[in-house]
Amino acid sequence: MKNFFHKNSPKPEIRNEDEQSSLERVSALFTRAANSSDTQARPGFKEALKLRLQEARQRTSMGFSFSWFQKLSPKMAAGGLTALVGVIVFVLVFSPLFRSVPIVYAQDNFTLTPESQDSLGVDPKTTFVLESKETLNMDFVKQQLKITPEVSFDLKQIDDHHVRVTFNKALDAGKVVRFLLNSEITDPTGTTQERPYAWAFQVKNAFHIVSSIPGNKTANVPLDTGIEVVFTHENVSVKDFEAAFSITPAVKGHVEKNRRSLVFVPEKLQPGTLYTVKIASSLHPQDSKETLGEERVIQFETDNFLRQSSLQVFERMVTVDPTAKPSFMFGYQNYYDPGAMQGHDLSVNVYRFPSYDVFRKTFVQSGIDSWRVNRSYKEYVPVSSLTSVGTFTPQIVGTDYSTVAEIPVPLQEGYYGALISENGQEAWLFIQSVSLSTTVVDADATSMVWAHDLQTKKPLANAMVRA
Repeated sequence: MKNFFHKNSPKPEIRNEDEQSSLERVSALFTRAANSSDTQARPGFKEALKLRLQEARQRTSMGFSFSWFQKLSPKMAAGGLTALVGVIVFVLVFSPLFRSVPIVYAQDNFTLTPESQDSLGVDPKTTFVLESKETLNMDFVKQQLKITPEVSFDLKQIDDHHVRVTFNKALDAGKVVRFLLNSEITDPTGTTQERPYAWAFQVKNAFHIVSSIPGNKTANVPLDTGIEVVFTHENVSVKDFEAAFSITPAVKGHVEKNRRSLVFVPEKLQPGTLYTVKIASSLHPQDSKETLGEERVIQFETDNFLRQSSLQVFERMVTVDPTAKPSFMFGYQNYYDPGAMQGHDLSVNVYRFPSYDVFRKTFVQSGIDSWRVNRSYKEYVPVSSLTSVGTFTPQIVGTDYSTVAEIPVPLQEGYYGALISENGQEAWLFIQSVSLSTTVVDADATSMVWAHDLQTKKPLANAMVRA
């Protein structure tokens, strides 16, 4: 064999026989590695070899040269080569015995995987599996694994490469849980460096509607409004939303999406109209089985720009002594004539209820949708079953801070309703004419009632209170 380390030699030289024993030992190491039970290349071997070649090329480009080998004698050169080969074999064959993470695994030696998750995040009751390409030492994991926020957890070794992390209570929904595992790596030079592994997981929150525009039970909504629904998560498809969305009365329109918001853009809304929007309980994000769980209802009433005036009674019910004339406060506004006199054309139709029970039931129903501006009394008052007492023109008795109207005649003891009208606008007032005056003060769990007889002007004894 030619001596390639001494090319200026005057004639070819035969290999130095004194080095034969060294090469035989190196050959034996290779043979033992080849005949070992593990015939598969260690994971990351190709990547590590490529990394070393790149580093070698870089050192060459920086001016590193093997020219100094040329100055050595053939024996020294051959011995140096033998030593170099021995070091490489030692690193490749025996490096798995080190406790630090080898350089070839530096980026992905450890992985952490939740065992229950979907597109919304990890389940609050999930467990996690820590996997290592090296044999896991349980004492190492117990000492080095840190979780934020601090929660109690247990570790159970599945096999030499897997450990299960189980929490003693469910994780907080909507929060982020972070894991930190401190470890070390050993680079090709034998230098040990810190290599922390960190993971963060979003704990999923219950899928629900955060808000809507218009809000539920909103009046005077502009006719050009869109109906926007904001969800807790972004991955709700337009197709699924359209299938779950309904509006009554029916309106044509289309749906637009912007991250967590889906907007139904109606072609045309009618003025002074009550609309009811429903979102089906079956709606769910993509790649998740979580649903709304219950139907969501959104009601709103559009602005009635066609209305020229408005009439409002400031109290739903007044109580009056049978010997006194009933009075009430009201407000009237003419949008086209702000200076119009309040009460100029006011009239009152008085009706009597057949019983207290009918009176009470009607009063309760009147408060169900009291937020609506354009609601007609006809929706809750059974006028046809009431007895007409008469139609009166009330007297205006106060105008300082509010307008007070007085019905010109007393009402016998009983339960009444008054239909108040002015310039086509109507409002309903409940009137109870009783010789009993009551004051009620509500507390958290109890209520206190003061009752007085208006005839005797004394407290009422043995009064029965019915809720």
